[in-house]
Amino acid sequence: LPLMLMELSAQPDRVAQTLSTVSAGSAAFEFLLLPAVAALSDTHGRRPLLLVIPLLIIALRMLVVANPCLRTLVISRVVVGALVNYFDLFVGVTAADLFSDDDEALASLEGKTAAAWGGAYGGGMLVGGWLLSRTAGGAWSGAIGAYRVSAGLAVVAFAFALGAGESLSKAARVPFSLRGTNPLTFTR
Repeated sequence: LPLMLMELSAQPDRVAQTLSTVSAGSAAFEFLLLPAVAALSDTHGRRPLLLVIPLLIIALRMLVVANPCLRTLVISRVVVGALVNYFDLFVGVTAADLFSDDDEALASLEGKTAAAWGGAYGGGMLVGGWLLSRTAGGAWSGAIGAYRVSAGLAVVAFAFALGAGESLSKAARVPFSLRGTNPLTFTR
């Protein structure tokens, strides 16, 4: 996205402003939908969301590969940004479900999970930067290569989720309701 924006506008300050607007849009999207997504999780369990989220990420990344225009890049950036954070949240909620009686084991697992996310983020930035710097062309270079790799990593996340069982017992599930999911209710 930054490269395409630089091609459209040679003004770095306009590019930075556009990128910050896209990031803010992603944060707002995440903030507004999270309570409803969490309510779905409390009704249907964690596993369905841990399966659907990577599939949505794969679809959005492949949409960018198939149609790398500004519109698809922005939509992908906004939605995928929220989906990745939702996935991270539901991994943590799943761990809390599984280790609700063992605080020490939960804390240990959360620490390891945070370290894995940090390593994946750092590694992703390095690989993405390397792919973007490759200008020789081909399916695995440039921004398209980075999006393909990102889709591949979402396949790995899907495979891990596919192997996981449901962590929320049927007895702990609640009927779906949007009541209480307004993210602005804390302002009252």
